Amino acid sequence: MSMRRKTEKAYFDREYKFGTTVKRLSVYAAEQRGWLIVMFLLLLISAAISIAVPLVVREGLNELSKSSGAIDYEMLKIIGWIYFVGSFFEWLINYAQIKVNWIITARSISSLRIQMFSRLQDMDVGFFDKMETGKVMNRVMDDSNQAGNLINVFATFFSSLTLIVVMLGIMFSVNGTMTWWILGSIPVIVVVVIFIANFLRKYSQKVRRTRAAVNAAVQQTITGVAVSKGFNREKQNSEEFTDLNRENLNASLKLSYTFSIFFPLIDFFSVLILYLILNSGGLQVIQGNIRIGDLYLFYSYTLRLFGPVIQLASQVARIQAGSAATERIFSLLDLDSVMKVGSDKPESVEGHVTFDNVHFAYTPDVPVYQGLSVDIHPKQTIALVGHTGAGKTTMVSLLARFYEIQEGQILIDHKNVQSFDIESYRSHLGIVPQEPYLFAGTIADNIRYAKPDATDEEILEVIRLTHLDEFVDSLPEGIDTDVRERGSRLSTGQRQLITLARALLANPAILILDEATASVDAYTESMIQKSLENLFADRTSIVVAHRLSTIIHADRILVFDQGQIVGDGSHDALIETNDTYRDLYKTYYEFQGIETVAD
Repeated sequence: MSMRRKTEKAYFDREYKFGTTVKRLSVYAAEQRGWLIVMFLLLLISAAISIAVPLVVREGLNELSKSSGAIDYEMLKIIGWIYFVGSFFEWLINYAQIKVNWIITARSISSLRIQMFSRLQDMDVGFFDKMETGKVMNRVMDDSNQAGNLINVFATFFSSLTLIVVMLGIMFSVNGTMTWWILGSIPVIVVVVIFIANFLRKYSQKVRRTRAAVNAAVQQTITGVAVSKGFNREKQNSEEFTDLNRENLNASLKLSYTFSIFFPLIDFFSVLILYLILNSGGLQVIQGNIRIGDLYLFYSYTLRLFGPVIQLASQVARIQAGSAATERIFSLLDLDSVMKVGSDKPESVEGHVTFDNVHFAYTPDVPVYQGLSVDIHPKQTIALVGHTGAGKTTMVSLLARFYEIQEGQILIDHKNVQSFDIESYRSHLGIVPQEPYLFAGTIADNIRYAKPDATDEEILEVIRLTHLDEFVDSLPEGIDTDVRERGSRLSTGQRQLITLARALLANPAILILDEATASVDAYTESMIQKSLENLFADRTSIVVAHRLSTIIHADRILVFDQGQIVGDGSHDALIETNDTYRDLYKTYYEFQGIETVAD
């Protein structure tokens, strides 16, 4: 499988208006209301000091300029101390602002991730069929970092705006002409900011998409490392990854080049304005039109004025750079699962399963079922057989509510499954996949996954019933043995027995089993078959069957062919009357040996 292909948008990605983005971000900001108030107060204090210190120094310099004789060194000391103390408190407030900023950002990122994770939990399996794991992870981890940084922008933005307005007011009161010179430069800066911000947005979107593709490629390569090595794909994988990484590099470089132009250009405007102030202001001091303290005030305020202006400009740049990530997050949060659910929470389920004229397709133009109907009585064990792609696994996937049907209905105890609360409904199901999946952690953790409050005694009991006790007893740490990621420390058969124990601990009314013995050795198969006797007891069991032993012991066998049930009955009856089953038996099962029937 090629890795170099998917840097495009996800199928559900949307574009949002800036106002909509700001409004929705404000909801997350409101969650940090207390810290935002602290942040805003710190910004106001900082602004007040930034305004007050130059005013005091201005008055001192003007007093000194009046003296015709000796210089008042005591006055100079006072001015110096005021400047020092003011600067020290500015630094202190700045330190507190940075700390509060980090708190707000971290909490906002955490909130975004929790909401995205919750949304992912609600999505149907079809969503994960379309989205690569690495790209999903990129939205949860990387995009949330970018979007979280925007949360604290608004308090800074308004504080900076307030500082600019107050400073300009004071400057107008001192000298309107020089102030108009400064104001004249601001529209130019705004135009430059808006122009460059469009490129920042464009390149930021490209960076996010290419980074998601890189993450997806890394995840795919790591999880499929055995296959890659088995087919000597290392060199080709490296080449394809290099291409993906180069796309991300190029996009990142364009973004960094844009940033590298942005801030020096703003600095150039500030230097130009300072030159005009010193040139024209110095001339006016010489001519006696203004005093030296007033020139200092303009110089100092201009320096401080362009700080907020640059800060506002940088905030716009951050908003544009982060809006791509925000849009990707909102696209995910706004995506609704196709699953239709109700509020009914059944306390118990008898296990009567009915498929009534069910129509289903994974993709609209390739139907799997076009009117599937079958009735399964409580406590029956049903085996599903058929060629690959006949529709066996689809039936159990629909019953597990991994996908939503397009027409018809699925009934449990004569109630439509769409009327059930999906979490409550699945609590009555036990699902054992063909490929056993274990999480990083201990044997006990993995079995307890089905029932978090289960005691060690309950776990040991299901281990005994699934004939896993001999293996567990041989381990120095017993049920506390770490199985490692995906259960890599255990064999396939051992992992499968643990998944059976997990299902048994859940004590489901309906058991869904994608044949557990399909890829294990004969000894493990015999252990699993013994475990299935306990697992099938007193519950409705639906099994995608690959072994003759499972088929022989089933109450009924459903024969699938091209999305239709073409046979329904016992093994002996179908052998006698159903050509499709007879062909399947001769193709897949006969070689397994009839002696399993005698067992």
